[in-house]
Amino acid sequence: ENVLNRHSKDGLAFQRYGRDKQDGRGDDILSGNSLAVVGLYHAIFGINPLYNRLYLNPHIPDKIAGTQLIYNFRGEKLTIGLDKKQYAVSNNQFKITAKTDFGFYGKGDELNYFDANEDHYSLKAKAEKGKPLSLEIIGWDKNQHVWNQSSTGGSHKVNYSINDLKPDFQYTILVDGKKVKAIKSSHEGIGVFEVNASTTPQKISLL
Repeated sequence: ENVLNRHSKDGLAFQRYGRDKQDGRGDDILSGNSLAVVGLYHAIFGINPLYNRLYLNPHIPDKIAGTQLIYNFRGEKLTIGLDKKQYAVSNNQFKITAKTDFGFYGKGDELNYFDANEDHYSLKAKAEKGKPLSLEIIGWDKNQHVWNQSSTGGSHKVNYSINDLKPDFQYTILVDGKKVKAIKSSHEGIGVFEVNASTTPQKISLL
């Protein structure tokens, strides 16, 4: 907490400090608070800006569980929520919540979810223009992909692309436990389908 308070006053810079008041002075690059803040964001908050996503892999002690941060990533302000085994990243349109580490990237009306530290998307969702979409990842492994979807923008269509499936394989799409369609993955192992989102959370399963 003291590190963040100091950072809010002096900024993320290597600065020298006054001997009496310990206030940041000048824009020196030899000593100061930057390493402490960078270490906090990376090692504890687990915020890792990468070339194609923001990778979130927190290690949250009990005393800072429930922390919420605003983080600038590629000119966009992301809200990051860090609780015990419940992590979230959101921008003005999209939100992803998960119990484990994941990658987030949203641009335009398209949202990309990266499972764990995968460097290519696991799920891609394209919403109707300007429509908000929230995804809560329930389970993600080679046998099943399960998530909740909801939208505060009312009913609208969402186009999904699921990566890393078995090539040329039949899959079943369930919405709230009911079969709604069957799809076949492509030669590249990508499955594509469309469902409607609404204000009521829906459980989507690909089996």
